[in-house]
Amino acid sequence: VLRGADVVVHLGWAIQPVRYGPYLDRVNIDGTRALLRAMAAEGVEQLVYASSLGVYAPGATEPVSETWPDSGQRSSVYSRQKVVIERMLDHFEHENPGVAVARIRPTLVVQR
Repeated sequence: VLRGADVVVHLGWAIQPVRYGPYLDRVNIDGTRALLRAMAAEGVEQLVYASSLGVYAPGATEPVSETWPDSGQRSSVYSRQKVVIERMLDHFEHENPGVAVARIRPTLVVQR
């Protein structure tokens, strides 16, 4: 599927059912792992990954910079999985120094 691709934009993510961790792990973590393997195998040199503000550690009272800890929030399955993927991306970047990886960390607005 990735043969000849210049870039991968990874937006895939399952958030439901929250109480079914094995399914979410399989889709989110194992799915991302498979995508990274496929990218490496096909020589795709650019990745844009939709991460989340959920990777940031709690406790900030003001907007934070990229130096704020990205250890996530233990009480959130979503946050924990996003942190796992971020560590996976760290490893991927180390193992594939020719690949440009961009992580975007949007937030949700849940109101009218």
